[in-house]
Amino acid sequence: MNIRTRKTSLSFVVGTALALASTSFVHGASVSIDNPGFESGFDGWTDTDPSAVSGNAYAGSSSAKISGANGKVEQYVDVTPNTDYTLQAYVKGIGKVGADVNGTRFNRTGGGSDFEPVSVSFNSGSATSVKIYANYYGGEGRFDNFTLESAGSTTPPGNSTCSGNENLSISTATDNGTNDGHGPLNTIDNDLTDESRWSSNGTGKTITYDLGEVATVKALQVKWFKGNTRSSFFDVHTSTNNSNWNAVLLSGASSGSSSGYETHDVTDSDARYVRITGLENSANTWNSIVETNIYGCGGDTDNTPDPTPTPTPTPGNFDMSDWDMEGADPRVGDTMEFDALREQHVTPNGNGWRHELKIKQEKRVAMTAVFEDFQANIKVEMSDGSKAIVAQHHASDTGTIMKLYVSDTSEGGFTPTNAGVESDSVARNGIFDVYVRLAREDGSGEDKQLLGTMVSGQNFDFRVINDHGYVTVSAFGESFSRTIEDSTDSYLKFGNYLQAQDPETREDVDNSDDWAAFYASEGITESLLTFSSINYIRNVD
Repeated sequence: MNIRTRKTSLSFVVGTALALASTSFVHGASVSIDNPGFESGFDGWTDTDPSAVSGNAYAGSSSAKISGANGKVEQYVDVTPNTDYTLQAYVKGIGKVGADVNGTRFNRTGGGSDFEPVSVSFNSGSATSVKIYANYYGGEGRFDNFTLESAGSTTPPGNSTCSGNENLSISTATDNGTNDGHGPLNTIDNDLTDESRWSSNGTGKTITYDLGEVATVKALQVKWFKGNTRSSFFDVHTSTNNSNWNAVLLSGASSGSSSGYETHDVTDSDARYVRITGLENSANTWNSIVETNIYGCGGDTDNTPDPTPTPTPTPGNFDMSDWDMEGADPRVGDTMEFDALREQHVTPNGNGWRHELKIKQEKRVAMTAVFEDFQANIKVEMSDGSKAIVAQHHASDTGTIMKLYVSDTSEGGFTPTNAGVESDSVARNGIFDVYVRLAREDGSGEDKQLLGTMVSGQNFDFRVINDHGYVTVSAFGESFSRTIEDSTDSYLKFGNYLQAQDPETREDVDNSDDWAAFYASEGITESLLTFSSINYIRNVD
């Protein structure tokens, strides 16, 4: 039978609403795949043992058999940039089918006692070729009859011609964190005063608008903060799924001479989500918008704001029975507050005081046997020179799978963000690098990927998804994915693991008896991490 992701709640879910709308598709062209059914052996494919050509086939007389941990077949195919595609293969047994798009992998697992279709959809982005592949996934699998189809054109629901240019209804607005208290919802409240604005400091900060349904987006009308005294610089992207993004305006700029709305034409696109990426302004590094309207056709044009949804269960009343606490219960109203300096929890092999939640021992399974989706907004209030692990997927041997850090130390060696942001890597200056450590796919160690930078008092949105060993980490508008198929009983932890580490030399203080004196000598007197909008979904196979 197929292995499918089933998003069933374990412990606590802080609300999400899914709106489904019917959309008609015009099927696009098939992409040529060399020897898609392995009738000519592995011609056109690169195969890695243990793999072989099998006579047990879905169509024709051959299929590819993959029977061991390193087994795979792959080939490059030509695609059109910024196009939606669906890859499909028939799988018997168990296996993984996927596409690698400029280093980002999209895949699905499946199969059964007979050949069953397994498909995965993706957008080609800027790529002109992608790598399609089939991988081993815990048992022998046979793969046959690969196809790759472009999605073709999409007709917005309820309007086959989509003529006109009307003010589309915006259901909500979100950002990628670190706003100064002027939040994204201010830009859709019909209040044109300067105080009702969104403001976020730094290149690459984003604000995303959800139209609630797919429509054709043609233009944006934006009232920029201080628009008559400075030019704001920005990009605009759109998406149908809040995952795959198409550029519709790059290197945009406001006039610098208007205090009212300015209209910015964009490439027409079918979208539910519209994202503005701030690239600072001509006077300073801030991105600030007072109000936004989105114009197009095919969607809801009622400007009346949607009613506030009924609140869903919050951290104050979720079931904690699946979690162990390291320190006191962190629930405070609708949030969780983790303060390692207050709790001073010590564990064997630890390197600092903790205040965390972790999945209980009896609930732990291999990364490849579970789907998990953890999301939270995290506010950081920490003294200069502090370093904390905020969330982690832990292997049973305490090895790194995924660890999220907030650090004001001299640590370097980070891969810059996709937007080109470099780490600060200066100790005790009040600028915190937010980064993730991810185990390498070949097991040879780990990599350090910068997500963004911030200062104490700011907050950011964080999300990590483990889809049966395919891990995706997102924050600050960045997203990185990797296959980490750890077979040990791994588990998720989150909270505040305050490192007892010299911020300059990065030498650890090993003896827990010395930690109090260390924190005091470094002037580390504040270590509060506040989690809000928490959403955790878990389903074990």
